[in-house]
Order: sequence, then structure tokens, then C-alpha cells
Amino acid sequence: MWPRTRREGFRVRSAAFPRLMILVSIVLATVVLAQQLNNKGGDATAAAPFITSKTCTSKSALFSPRCSLPHPLQKGYYPIGDLRNGGGRVREIARLAGGENEEQRLAQDATPIAAAASLSENPTIFGKILRKEIPADVVYEDDKCLAFRDVNPVAPTHILVIPKKHIPMLSDAEDEDSELLGHLLTTARQVAKNEGLENGYRIVINNGKEGCQSVYHLHVHLIGGRQLSWPPG
Repeated sequence: MWPRTRREGFRVRSAAFPRLMILVSIVLATVVLAQQLNNKGGDATAAAPFITSKTCTSKSALFSPRCSLPHPLQKGYYPIGDLRNGGGRVREIARLAGGENEEQRLAQDATPIAAAASLSENPTIFGKILRKEIPADVVYEDDKCLAFRDVNPVAPTHILVIPKKHIPMLSDAEDEDSELLGHLLTTARQVAKNEGLENGYRIVINNGKEGCQSVYHLHVHLIGGRQLSWPPG
């Protein structure tokens, strides 16, 4: 038989073994999660409601206790570092975590408006972009529409195509707007080609509150550059 002290030491080590395995499992799970966050793509559509600081949309701040925020990243989700803006990443992480994101909140708060009689009377942020009152990363423009990059992209390529005519939402469009609506889609097709989205992309038009429309100026989302999932929303 082993000496008493040796047997007791063995019992101590045996009792500690399950705790050690739990600790190792936690460490491994953390490593796997970090790899998924760096390598995995996913759906993504302004920062989540609980994000109160711009610093909380950066890669380092998402893991920082200084944010003192609920961490939807516990769900494990989004690629770090391949988007032009961190806001879109945080928005979709929050959505997948089951909470209402900023876009949903804005859509619920937004008030539908009537069509403006002229560009100068268009009160929306897109009206201001068309009037050159605020800057935008424009990728295409003609006499009927304007295409520019979304400031909160949900994918490596996320571009908005808007008509210069103020149509608040798709359901407000008239039969006489058929040519213009078709032009928006053909423009989106051309922009997608220019962006090199040969493997596919998604076209989205939000309409009304339940369609998650937060800006009442008709706009077409061109989303691509990664594998998208289904169903949306």
C-alpha cells in the first residue's frame, strides 16, 4: 500500500481534476469563440441600444469591461476587422442576441412623411445628402439617382441607391414611377458589377415600421461581399 501521505495527496489531486477540466473547457471555449469572431461571417444590419459610447464599437472595446454593457458577443458571431465601420457589427450582434437593435428602435420612432414637393423641402437625411449638405461616399450618380456607401455597413459591401425624387416609401410610389423604380434596380445591378460582387448579393427595400424603415426616403440596399444567411429579419 501507498504511504498515508501519498494516498491523501492522490485524493486531493483526484478531487481537483474535475475542476481543472472545467477550467480547461472554459479556456478552450473562449479560444474557439475568438476564432469564430475573427473568421466567421454573418448577417449584420447604429450601435445597439445599450451601446452608449462610440469606443464600444471597436474591436478592443467590445471585450473591454470599461463599457459595462451586456455582451451580445456571448452568442458568438461576427467577423472582426473586415468592415469599414464597427457600428454595423454591433447592431447585428445585438439582433442575434435577441434584443431590439438600434435600427428597429429608429423604425418604431420614425414618423412617415408626405412626399416633398421639391428637393429643398425634403427633410430627411437623404435629402441633405442629395443637397450636398452632409458628405457621403458616393459611388454612382446620374440625373435620376444617387448611390453611396452606408455609414453602418452590415457586410463588406453595403451601398444605398436612392432616387433624387422624394418618394417616402415603396408603397407611396405611383404607377408613373415604374420607370424610376426599374432604374434603381438596374443601377444597383451596375454598382454590384463595379464592386466585383460576381458571387452574388442581396437587394433589400424596407417599407414602413414593420419593414424596419427608419428613413422615409425610398432607398435600395445593395448588400454583398460575404455569404449571407436566410431567412432575413
